[in-house]
Amino acid sequence: MQNCSLTLQIPKTRDQVNLKHCLDRYVQPDRLYGDNKYECSSCNRKVNALKSSSIETAPRILIIDFVRYNLGRKNGQIIDYPKSFRLDQYLSAQIDSSNAEKFKKHSNKFRLKNPDSAQAEEASSH
Repeated sequence: MQNCSLTLQIPKTRDQVNLKHCLDRYVQPDRLYGDNKYECSSCNRKVNALKSSSIETAPRILIIDFVRYNLGRKNGQIIDYPKSFRLDQYLSAQIDSSNAEKFKKHSNKFRLKNPDSAQAEEASSH
């Protein structure tokens, strides 16, 4: 993969925000439960699950843009970022191993192969 772009949300906070906060939030699993349960294709039932995103492989060039507008309002939060940083903790292999104990029988992970694409790869842990 030559280059890749990634769109990150800016947390709503009065505290200082940095790139690490935004990337941590990007890879944080979301729980699917209640009215938002996942429909399992193996057992044909709605089940509790976790949905997470990660970066499949490290690109040579990573372009990061931040969502600054929500409902017509601009988030002017200043984002601190280093000149360089390690991407390995946000790669799929690292995320999968650190979240392994959180995924139960019916848990599903959704991994973006290319963040520019709307397509996601579903990896079932059945």
